[in-house]
Amino acid sequence: MHKAEDTGKGINTMVFLLASVVFYLALFI
Repeated sequence: MHKAEDTGKGINTMVFLLASVVFYLALFI
């Protein structure tokens, strides 16, 4: 369970970072 929670947090962090990158790229485009 604990490892699953850590993995979930990691995925959420990755998604957040990807969304941020896409957002900044959209600003420049």
